[in-house]
Amino acid sequence: MAKLQLFAMLNQEDGARSGTADFTDQGRARVEARNEGALTLYAAAPDGVLIGADLVAPAGEHLGHLLAWAIQQKMTATQLLEMPFYHPTIEEGFKQALRTSCAATPIAVPENQDTGSPAGA
Repeated sequence: MAKLQLFAMLNQEDGARSGTADFTDQGRARVEARNEGALTLYAAAPDGVLIGADLVAPAGEHLGHLLAWAIQQKMTATQLLEMPFYHPTIEEGFKQALRTSCAATPIAVPENQDTGSPAGA
């Protein structure tokens, strides 16, 4: 399990909103018996550009790499949800955090997105 922090301390007074994912019920993590951990994404309101993350999750080094790219490219949670999520992968766990980030900022969730419950389903 990798632990990663990709930002300076942020809070709602800074205009940051958060979205979370819990990996205890994430499909691939359950199959691999590594179903523990969490991801918190931070997005700037009101545009939803990703500005940071806290991550303690299985395959966290892979998730962190993708998050670093997304933050560098100033992508929004909506833009990331429009990208393909292959199944079954740990990366599907991103979807829950991205959806809750969209709701918190608030920006639109793409219409073609499944509601996946649990995340990664």
